[in-house]
Formats: sequence, structure tokens, C-alpha cells
Amino acid sequence: ISGEGNTVANDLIVATTTIVIRILESTKRRLLRDLYVDSDLKHMSCCNNESKSINESVGERGLASFFEEFPVQITAAIDIRCRPPQPGVNCVVIRSIVTVFADRDEDPAEIEDLVINGLLLSFSDGSFQDALPN
Repeated sequence: ISGEGNTVANDLIVATTTIVIRILESTKRRLLRDLYVDSDLKHMSCCNNESKSINESVGERGLASFFEEFPVQITAAIDIRCRPPQPGVNCVVIRSIVTVFADRDEDPAEIEDLVINGLLLSFSDGSFQDALPN
């Protein structure tokens, strides 16, 4: 799948990039403004082990960040047996690297799950195919 001028690889990179950006932009996180408290103190303990927020919401932004300077990379294309087998259809697993930047207060594992699940959903709902260049 490597090689200069490989339009299949380029199309997959474009579609993956498009879907990842959509995932990150559609997943909003609240921006919080501290209310006269130490910036490290985000919650206070309360009754019955409940946590009460001592911040107020001031808006939202997309979760994590994707930068074009760190493009999607396709690292391998592996032929696999289609299940169920379909005449004239080849099945391939595409391995790729997607670099996403998180703020210190964001959970990288949560972001990874969101991106993977979002990509899987895009395969099943057709939006990945729709993101392929014509």
C-alpha cells in the first residue's frame, strides 16, 4: 500500500482524516471557569460520597486536537479471508497511525476509545465510504 502516487492509500488517508476530525469536533467537552478556588481543586466532597462541582460551565470545545502536521499514516495492508466469503470481493485490514493531542486533563484512553469506536461506526453507517474522495 506504499508507493508514490498510490491513490488507494491517499484516499484512505483523506477519509480517515476526515472522520477523525468529525469525531473530535462532535465530541464536546465543557470548558470550566474556576470560581475563586485553587485551579487544582475542581470538586469538593459532599454528602454520601457525592461530588459537587465548584466550577461553572462557560462553553464547549472539541475533545482533543488533530494537526495536519501529524498526518494519518498507513502502516500495512493485510489480506484476510472475507466472512462470509464473497465471490470477487477482497477483504483487507488496513493498519494506520492516527496522532491526536490531548490536554493534561483529558484521558488518553477515553479519547482512543472514542476515535476507534467512531471509526468503527463510520464503517458500518457508510460515512467512511462517503468521506472517500470521488
